[in-house]
Amino acid sequence: MRNVQGPGAQLSAGGLSMPLTAAGLAALRHVLYADPRRLYSFTLEPGALQALDQAGEAFIAAQLERGFRTLDYYKALLG
Repeated sequence: MRNVQGPGAQLSAGGLSMPLTAAGLAALRHVLYADPRRLYSFTLEPGALQALDQAGEAFIAAQLERGFRTLDYYKALLG
């Protein structure tokens, strides 16, 4: 599995813990439960958005148990 831990992430016996701000948690709940037409209709501060991004990427990596070379290449281009 890939290492996608972000700031504040902790690895414990129960798995990876990635704390979110209250705003990040609210955004995550919105993404999970919102009407699909309004799925990404929210705004977050950059730090909370980055934490949400890292938590989502860690979740996908854990569920799919694989990486994506194209995504890694894209990230390398972004710097």
